[in-house]
Amino acid sequence: MLEKPPNKRQHTPYALLDESDLAKRACLEQPSFLDTSRLQEPAWLNPISSSNPSQRNSFSPFELSDTGSSRLSPLGHQPIGNEDAAMLSDNESDQCCFGELLIDFLSLATLSEDLSHVPIELRFSGHVISLHIEGSGNYMGRIESKAIVDLVEDYQVTLATTLECPPVKKKKSTDSFQTPKTLHIVVYGLRKDMNEIGDILEDSELFLQHPTEYDTRLEYLNPQYLLRPGATIPRADSATFQAIAKHHSPEQVMEEKAKSEVHRVFDSASGPSTFTQVQPSSRLRTSLQEHQKKALAMMVEKDLGLLDNTTFPSLWDPVTTSNGRVEYRHAITGRNEVKPAPLCGGILADDMGLGKTLSTLALISWFLDVMDNRSNLTSLLSIPSWQEQITRHIVPDQIRVVLFHGHIRHRLAKSLMEHDVVLTTYGTLQSEWRSKKGDSPLFTQTWARVVLDEAHHIRGRSTQTFRAVTALRTSRRWCLTGTPIQNHLDDYGALLSFIGVPQFISKSVFDFWITKPVVQGTAEGLRRLKLLVSSTCLRRTKDSVSETLNLPDRKVHECVVQLDPEDRELYDFFKGNASHLIANRRVGHSNTAETTGSILPIINTLRLICNHGPRLLPNFALEAWNHRNNPNLDSNLAASKFGLCISCGVEALPNETESEFACSHFLCSKCVDSDERYQLSLDSVLCQSCTKDGDLAVTDKAIEEENYRPSAKIRALIPNLHAEQQGNPPTMGNKPIKSVVFTFWRKMLNLLEIALRGEGFKFARIDGQKSLVERTSALRSFRNDDSCTVMIATIGSIGEGVDLTAANFVHLLEPHWNPMLEEQALDRVHRMGQTRHVIAIRYITNHSIEMLVKEIKERKLDLISSSLGHLAGLVDTQNQCDCRPHF
Repeated sequence: MLEKPPNKRQHTPYALLDESDLAKRACLEQPSFLDTSRLQEPAWLNPISSSNPSQRNSFSPFELSDTGSSRLSPLGHQPIGNEDAAMLSDNESDQCCFGELLIDFLSLATLSEDLSHVPIELRFSGHVISLHIEGSGNYMGRIESKAIVDLVEDYQVTLATTLECPPVKKKKSTDSFQTPKTLHIVVYGLRKDMNEIGDILEDSELFLQHPTEYDTRLEYLNPQYLLRPGATIPRADSATFQAIAKHHSPEQVMEEKAKSEVHRVFDSASGPSTFTQVQPSSRLRTSLQEHQKKALAMMVEKDLGLLDNTTFPSLWDPVTTSNGRVEYRHAITGRNEVKPAPLCGGILADDMGLGKTLSTLALISWFLDVMDNRSNLTSLLSIPSWQEQITRHIVPDQIRVVLFHGHIRHRLAKSLMEHDVVLTTYGTLQSEWRSKKGDSPLFTQTWARVVLDEAHHIRGRSTQTFRAVTALRTSRRWCLTGTPIQNHLDDYGALLSFIGVPQFISKSVFDFWITKPVVQGTAEGLRRLKLLVSSTCLRRTKDSVSETLNLPDRKVHECVVQLDPEDRELYDFFKGNASHLIANRRVGHSNTAETTGSILPIINTLRLICNHGPRLLPNFALEAWNHRNNPNLDSNLAASKFGLCISCGVEALPNETESEFACSHFLCSKCVDSDERYQLSLDSVLCQSCTKDGDLAVTDKAIEEENYRPSAKIRALIPNLHAEQQGNPPTMGNKPIKSVVFTFWRKMLNLLEIALRGEGFKFARIDGQKSLVERTSALRSFRNDDSCTVMIATIGSIGEGVDLTAANFVHLLEPHWNPMLEEQALDRVHRMGQTRHVIAIRYITNHSIEMLVKEIKERKLDLISSSLGHLAGLVDTQNQCDCRPHF
């Protein structure tokens, strides 16, 4: 047997490679400065004992130490027994570790002095792979490898990647200099692909070494290791254990069909048909619906952290060992524990409009009743809009509530715990955590529970919002969201991490047991996911509770609009440029972002023209139109910054722009989860560039009302508003008919205001620039003022804890790439408390980009309607109509 790989596997000196010379070679030697002890995983993950002194230490995220850990319940750790090890081997028998690639390169980026070895996220753009520190996203350099890109595109592989940087002595000169780095890529894949993967790597002179750290539960098979007949590959006995950390692929967003399967799993988590009801507290002034009574029963049971005699599914199953001792076996991992840490909390994932707010207030009221005269009764809720809900649903003076928000919040620091409920915002949590988490009362106090409304805000584990909420000190954690998964399965994994679900706090653990097998489409993966979801989550759709809920009908119509001739000329001009850019792409330019510009700014320009001609266009588009006879037009468009992700500069595809800002900029799918300014849309819907530079082509002052001419869409909208509200003011005792108008762009609201004032409508307005006080005032006026009959709002700013049941007519001025964004807006009107039939009208410009958006949206709806019950008939009910009122 050969003890070393062939001699052709040469080590490339650091000096030969930098970011302009992106050739790669494998390393034979193990660098002396490798420190594997820095990479920690829970010891209970390792079923195989190791004598290696660098074996990872046990770590419990549940332990509360003097250093300020946020977890309150201790969790003992036990290694998985031999029976469990065998089970793991059987379940993953088709997956192996093929070895480790070591790639040397130079870059300017440096690590802090106390770090030399960090996990890395790979981001793909063509054959170029940029390297970012996992979690922070800090850029560390780049390499180029067609072979590695081919592997992730053509095979089911996982690349567990870490970066190794030697200590660097500081130079006296302040000039920047490049430092040597080694990229470690442990390659995992299917046994059947072993030889093909080995050949692809070898053809590119990339050679697999014995791994120094890998998932020892999997078999090690190096396809490039030369063996004598009958010999076997030696075990990498000196390797330390490392669970598979991440499934790297050029696109980690789930396909719609995969999301449909996952949504079916969530929609099946409706709880048992029979359960022991909990008597609602007398503090409530609103009666609970049947599905809310089940939610209260589930939340009380989970809040108590019960292990035995549970009504709702549990992650722990009691088992009796051979010596008669009762232990608890984890339903997913099979790990046995004598006294497992209880799970105190969970996810209430009911459809929007089914009263998650009232269910949660019922839990808090019950808790205050049964825990009376005890200390630590204060719940922290990231739900500022609940002040109104508490007033509506709670008997006066039965719950003491305070809002911790704004510039005067420091005055409340000493009195917070005198209240039963403290309300705050994600922005406040993030700000307090970032600036003074050691002194902020939000992070020094121990809360009875923490409740996150619209919990999908924390789906990005690398964001400051996620890190802030996980630093809160409490033993009970609840997530409320109608969309537990949006694009990534780890959206749900992040919620589990916040809640503190035993053995699923670490992303690497969640990926190994859940994400990887689900993405591979295995039945075992879906079985595990279903067990995990049913044990942590309760979800009911509107269709599933329709018989008891008696919600009024909801119908959706479509109004087709014809562009005015001058706007059609403008539209055709930009359409022609879009066609020209597409044709140039087909010629074969390698760097389209640099040579032909992005298609996205023109696509977005076309959408803006459909709404209001040139009035909404950003400066770059107006300049292009005014100089349309300029032969250098194409290069001017190409130089525009509008087609690239405002955060990382990467070009995106049109149907991936659900993260587009109101200022016509975009975020790519990877940045959307890490950009705090986007996630906190209550604070801003403008990108940082526009906020800083004031890059707005249309402002309130720039619009002169006397010269204003409404667009074709607004001229279609106004008659419909008049027709549906023709009975206003109502007869004695009746409520007036009210309408809501949604648009994506804030500037469209400016123009809409002029039209509504000219027609005599009194209206309220909400957009991302409105403060919490302004939003609350607008909602109160719309709900209580009978003369205020129209609410206008940006679609991104209205989806956060808002009740618009005062209206029953909805107008969507443009289609959106993401149908769920529109559904969330409609559910603010069609929800519990609505007493009238809801009629929605979607405005579509004929022969335009909006037809494409509509087509893409309907394809998505077709794929997910079978799992999201309340969407099942949506496409069929979108009947076309002309622009004349039909009421």
